[in-house]
Amino acid sequence: GVELMGESISKNLNKNIDVPKFSQMIRDPRTANSICSPTTITMMMNWMGEELLPEEVAQNTYDFKYGFGNWAFAAASLGSYGYKAYVDYSNMEGIRQEIAKGYPVGLSVRYSNKPNGKYPYIEGAPGDTPGHLIVVTGFETFDGVEYALVNDSYAPNNETVARKYKVEQLDKAWTSRAAYIIRE
Repeated sequence: GVELMGESISKNLNKNIDVPKFSQMIRDPRTANSICSPTTITMMMNWMGEELLPEEVAQNTYDFKYGFGNWAFAAASLGSYGYKAYVDYSNMEGIRQEIAKGYPVGLSVRYSNKPNGKYPYIEGAPGDTPGHLIVVTGFETFDGVEYALVNDSYAPNNETVARKYKVEQLDKAWTSRAAYIIRE
């Protein structure tokens, strides 16, 4: 593992950060399918102590050319609320380090919930998506298999947002190695 504050971070990190859970799918039907990025950063900011709705944050992140999915606008929106935030390019070890430090991470993914789907397969995912953002809130190992604990706003309701994805599958679905990093 990698040394972090004297601890070795390995695949046996068992930690979950209690991040508020929002489904984008129960929001305004005109924007529900396209606000994964603002919903992701809303969950992260509400964990930091804000009381925001995804629609409020979406107004700050909207790009007239690119819609709600502009990563730079998302990081700037986090900054507008007073947080240090940036888009980083990382790997799963980097995400484990963030979780070990106590910070959730937003990840850019594309996936299918069918083994022979068009996109990388994630068992237990809520559907198929060519581009999406989720919050990684932790990791756990069960019966020798490492899982990422995530808040996936593509879930049909707030109660089903928290999910467990096999790290091996999530790693294949993680696009561009892009991650939203947030600090106080």
